[in-house]
Amino acid sequence: MKKLIFAITILTFVACKKEYTCQCTNPGGTKDVFTVKDSKSNAKSKCDKYYQDNFANVPLNETICNIK
Repeated sequence: MKKLIFAITILTFVACKKEYTCQCTNPGGTKDVFTVKDSKSNAKSKCDKYYQDNFANVPLNETICNIK
């Protein structure tokens, strides 16, 4: 019985996903780029990929993107 409760508890935490917003900031202001319902690490990876695809090659770039 204890193993079953433990397994259900673990599955609940693993399956639980929250909404995270990728937010990019530069001297012109802050913009919410997209919202994703995923784990925190996956949301951060997607936000990092968005930054790499859109801002990484811009000279003198002052934009930063983070999840909130």
